Amino acid sequence: MVWGDSCSGGGNLSGARSEYERCLEIAPKYAQALIGLGLVLEQQGHIDEAIRMYQQVDRSTEYDGSVRLSLGFAYLRKGMTSEALREFRVAAQFGVPQASELIRLANGFLQTGSIRDAQETLEVARRHIPDESCHQRNPGLCVLAPGTVARGSAGAGGRRRNEGAGAPVRCG
Repeated sequence: MVWGDSCSGGGNLSGARSEYERCLEIAPKYAQALIGLGLVLEQQGHIDEAIRMYQQVDRSTEYDGSVRLSLGFAYLRKGMTSEALREFRVAAQFGVPQASELIRLANGFLQTGSIRDAQETLEVARRHIPDESCHQRNPGLCVLAPGTVARGSAGAGGRRRNEGAGAPVRCG
């Protein structure tokens, strides 16, 4: 299992896939292996297989919010927006453990057109990472607020990273 994570992190997707599959031969319901294999399958373009892996994860595990998040993005890749939105909402109810996953969740809501859910999720992320300097490095932690502008640092072309994304934003 650890070798599968190592292979995946190093870009060796075929090695990671083999290790996760070998782990699942021994322990067919091992959540971390199912999730890892699902992520690898997605990266290899096997979205239907990835969805099947995510759906096999026991819903009573501590990984449920993260799995629902991954499942939602797999559905988005297939163009299944209503299914994706359902999974994102379930992930939000269960909670996702890391601020980076909250940002992914907000992005998923934005991709499904659910702006209000995205705003609420980003606000939760901001509470998890209250340091304003972190918000300037991670404009994804900004919350849509009409009539305000971002205070993030300038990116390529001298534009603030948050500008031009639709609505003005407020950070920090």
